[in-house]
Amino acid sequence: MGRPSVAEERREAILSAFEACVARKGLAETTLADVAAEAGQPRPLVRYFIGNRDAMVGCLIDRLLARGEAQMALVREGAAAGTPDDLADLLFDRIFADKTTNMVIMDLWHLSLRDEALRVRLGTIYRRLVDHVAQAIARDMAPSGPAPAFDTAFAAVSLAFGTSFFNRLGLTPIDPERLRNRIAGMLSPAPPSPLRPTMPAKDQRMTDQPTAAIEDFKLFSGAPQHENFPRLKDRLPATTMAPAATPFVFPEGPAITLPATHDFDGEALSFEGFFADTDTAALLVLKDGMVRHERYALTGGRDVQWISWSVAKSFVSAMVGIAIAEGHIGGVDEPISDYVPVMPGSAYDGVSIRHVLQMSSGARWNEDYNDNQSDVHRLGAAMSGDGSLDRFVAEMVAENPPGTICRYNSGDTQALGALLIRATGRSITDYMREKLVEPLGMTHAGHWLIDPAGVEMAFAGLNLTARDFARLGELYRNDGVWQGRQIVPADWVRASVTVTAPHLAPGRPHIASGTSGHGYGYQWWLPAGDRGEFSATGIYNQFVYVDPSRGVTIVKLSANRRYGTSMDEATNRGMETIAWLRAIAASLD
Repeated sequence: MGRPSVAEERREAILSAFEACVARKGLAETTLADVAAEAGQPRPLVRYFIGNRDAMVGCLIDRLLARGEAQMALVREGAAAGTPDDLADLLFDRIFADKTTNMVIMDLWHLSLRDEALRVRLGTIYRRLVDHVAQAIARDMAPSGPAPAFDTAFAAVSLAFGTSFFNRLGLTPIDPERLRNRIAGMLSPAPPSPLRPTMPAKDQRMTDQPTAAIEDFKLFSGAPQHENFPRLKDRLPATTMAPAATPFVFPEGPAITLPATHDFDGEALSFEGFFADTDTAALLVLKDGMVRHERYALTGGRDVQWISWSVAKSFVSAMVGIAIAEGHIGGVDEPISDYVPVMPGSAYDGVSIRHVLQMSSGARWNEDYNDNQSDVHRLGAAMSGDGSLDRFVAEMVAENPPGTICRYNSGDTQALGALLIRATGRSITDYMREKLVEPLGMTHAGHWLIDPAGVEMAFAGLNLTARDFARLGELYRNDGVWQGRQIVPADWVRASVTVTAPHLAPGRPHIASGTSGHGYGYQWWLPAGDRGEFSATGIYNQFVYVDPSRGVTIVKLSANRRYGTSMDEATNRGMETIAWLRAIAASLD
């Protein structure tokens, strides 16, 4: 390897100084000034590498994970003899006896007792470190004879890690010699029945162990997706939001007969044919808050949590509005980089929150689903461990002056997700559970897909039932009021669904190499016309469509298999979907 760059050397010095300060003073008492003094570096540079207090936690976790991997390399190098006793000693001494590391871990652990989001991140490093060590044992360092079972190695490392915690907390200590013997016994060539790992309690927000990566689903290939979309929350890393303690059930109104045709591009087209051709799984129609039509097909169902894709963007926008009202964020004209650490001169450095909300950040971006080298595909790759969502946002490149071009950009929404996390000090999952799930009376659990660091896929990763998706549409139809209570400020709702600049008008927003016939607000699409309609819209034809003038909210959940095989209306059918939804709304007049 070549000599580290000056930037790398400075970063290493700053992070070493940060760790030393935390080990000496504790995270709660460590300031940027302390780190700058310890490292002998200017505070702006320290802020860039570390950011605010929440980012400090992320830096520590990343550093501890790197420490664990470096120590694992020493274990691998030193375990050539391969005997259980040697391996047990190395595991204990090399990984768990580093006093500085353990002091930092313990400080984080104490803080996590009061911070659920931090517990999730600590759980992430814990699982990754244990997984790394256990697989290395099974692959490279088994004693002569059969390799130790994965669960057994997992239990051994877990026992050592947990014991370190117990000893540092001053709880009942475990004799190191006894621990070594216990690990050695677990890793013997013919172990007894594998013991399940003794681990800290699993975070209840996490779903079961995922079994796939997002690339496995062959999105935008023409493959049918209706079997996948209700199961992504089970097969990818995800968090869980419990349903509301007091659920609200929509009242039922008289059933309606749907139109036989819808008009699009000068033709009367089959309404039922469009339902089938776009692989519709759910259609829910509300008029004045009452269910007037509800239909499920394929793998859809009233109790099925379906992936939102970009419908999630409108939920994120609502939470930003709530966070501003609560004082967590100063206002939409503040630079997003005051909250989210980014590289100097990068896409979001100095860019207002307003421009990010309006997809007008000026970031260089290509949202072409048919190009597997496009930016949106690279963002999706961060979900599978190719970097991280936060790092992706921090390193995006500026292209145009902010506020001049509306370019549809899923990276903008991920930046808003980072803003929420850093401004509120909570995960998106936790904040949404309190601010939307509970007050809106959601009847089913919801889920957010997350990256390997536990960060939510803000731009597309929400999973809800059709009825729970409808609640956001109804909330905005009523100017942010739900059952007499103001949940989202009314002025925020109005600003979110209003074209406020020429570059946001219908026909002006750019997406991939073309333009959209809709306008854009604060993460809401605004169909052309004078009815005041707005829509939360996602790939594969997910829609939460609202026509306030008619008192109508419609949810369409779909798996249009041709979506993204090109960027043309003929395959994606976004404009036709609006025509189809308008036909339903008009039938309620």
